[in-house]
Amino acid sequence: MESALITKFDTNQHSFITAAWRPPYHLHLNQATTSTFITGYLLDTIFDFSSLDTSAALALCAPWLNSLPKSCPLKRIHHLRFACSYTAWSPPLDCAALWKALQMISDKEADQIALEDVDPSAYTRLLRILNEEIEALADPRQETRVRRDLREEGGWSYASTRAEMRVQWCGLDEVVHEVWMALGYESAEDTLIRDVQRGCRNKDDGQ
Repeated sequence: MESALITKFDTNQHSFITAAWRPPYHLHLNQATTSTFITGYLLDTIFDFSSLDTSAALALCAPWLNSLPKSCPLKRIHHLRFACSYTAWSPPLDCAALWKALQMISDKEADQIALEDVDPSAYTRLLRILNEEIEALADPRQETRVRRDLREEGGWSYASTRAEMRVQWCGLDEVVHEVWMALGYESAEDTLIRDVQRGCRNKDDGQ
């Protein structure tokens, strides 16, 4: 059973968490083996609670974090998903103005732009979606139930910045694109700009 789970983690890096979930045995071996395995495992694996409703998943999340071996640096977890993470916000974000702006500048210049300046409408709606998603994941009961090393980093509010949400957007190509982004304002803005930039460049290359 465990070896099958490890194969799934190593190949798909998408682990569905339930009350029956157990950490892979790699995390319980000697320190050298654990250190080699842990960095990529925590950084790259999507820990997905969406098989439970969001309320039940939030109730499970703190005990789940506590169940990880003490050798696991929880701050390296970057991908948490819940049922609400998969919400299909309708209609998709209209990023036509951002797309047009990106067509007129270099990739280097794109690293310096602010979404609020080039596409205020998309910026305002993205903030609203983020706030609604963060509110959906707000559960102050988790603050005192997580491990000390996570509480020192800000408790559940810190963990929620590792949660992701699905965002759909469309540009001048009139195609609905989809991207996953973390629930941090700056990181969400950067992710959206990069994804629109990628879509814009791919469209140009295909012409």
